[in-house]
Amino acid sequence: MCHHPPAAKPPSASLRPRLSLLCVAASMGAIGHVQYTWTLFVPSLAASLAASLPQVQLGFSLFVGLQTSSVLCLGLLVHRSHHRLAMCAGSLVVGLSLCGLAAVRSLTQLYACCALLGLGVGCVYNGCMSLSVRLFPLQRGLAAGVSAAAYGGGTVLTVAYIEAAIEERGSAYTLRALGLSLAAVTLAASSALPAAHWRGAAHEAVARHADEPDVPLSEAVRGCAFWVLYLMLVLITFTGLVVSAQLRPIADAFGMPSATLVLALQADRILTLISRPFWGALSDCIGRAQTLALAFGLQALVLLTWAARLSDASFFVVCSALSTFSWGEVYSMFPAIAADLYGVDSVSATFGALYTGKAVASVLAGPVASFVAEQLSWSAVILLMALVSFADALLAALSLGPLIRREAARRCSTLS
Repeated sequence: MCHHPPAAKPPSASLRPRLSLLCVAASMGAIGHVQYTWTLFVPSLAASLAASLPQVQLGFSLFVGLQTSSVLCLGLLVHRSHHRLAMCAGSLVVGLSLCGLAAVRSLTQLYACCALLGLGVGCVYNGCMSLSVRLFPLQRGLAAGVSAAAYGGGTVLTVAYIEAAIEERGSAYTLRALGLSLAAVTLAASSALPAAHWRGAAHEAVARHADEPDVPLSEAVRGCAFWVLYLMLVLITFTGLVVSAQLRPIADAFGMPSATLVLALQADRILTLISRPFWGALSDCIGRAQTLALAFGLQALVLLTWAARLSDASFFVVCSALSTFSWGEVYSMFPAIAADLYGVDSVSATFGALYTGKAVASVLAGPVASFVAEQLSWSAVILLMALVSFADALLAALSLGPLIRREAARRCSTLS
């Protein structure tokens, strides 16, 4: 093997990946407010529009659907050197859409604003995740975990203020203030990012000494591993989105006070900040499939416990937080798996395609879960979530590892 001497680099080069990851985290923390504060606005939106819960939650499904679709479209259509421009445009769309949401007077307007919100968030999300898996190739799971943790945990310091603003000033004022604030933060952080095609010195060193895959989406979808990953993402994301989008309706159904709900949301965000880098770093050490099996099995146990004690305020806070801890790793693990299997040059498209599974899950977690809860109970919904998580754990333990090895062997035989 021919070894190349390390190229000279400026003193600031070692700081550049860290500064880039900091900008990514700031952008992700801002746009994460859209998904993780949605549940706070649902009752006021339903009351102002005289709409049912499933009708309002269809807006959440549209938001997630457009978010995931835009991530895939950007991965296929936008060259990675233009991701920064797309992120800046997405920042403006997020701000304008939230301000529009404050003024909706019909379900049609609600759905239009939610769809635009999904488009704007997807533009920022795609660029952030595409860059994060390039910056630290030897700690890819950890880097993706930090980015995903910022998306899920960005509201940890703000959720109490947002809830208080809704009660004191109303949801319309709060949505406008939130829109302007998120647009400003995301636009500033996105503008400070380097061009997304820059990989960093560490990545160049790895590329010199290893044959990194470069598998286009058209080839990736022919493999069984891709579809097993897709199914696993749909199933576990369904369980997580119920906790994200339906926590307030669940709390209202069991007469939980507002303080309990705010405490649960804060605990969820704290556990999100911990879980995504934790599981990502663990997967760097023990393997992706083993880590997913462990996390999904923990999710099943937590949900079974929660279903049995759903009316207990303490269990409400603890179990919702532990559920967030044990499912949120998908947003760090799946980008890392996509980069491992298909290469970083294709990760925008391959992870974007996998990420569309979140749209499928949002339909299950939004209107479908609301309908089942109305017909049966929230206990039945959470019990179903536990069964789904257990099935996902079995898939990860018994199928994913062998499929990943088979995919790697097939690729090697094709190259040879």
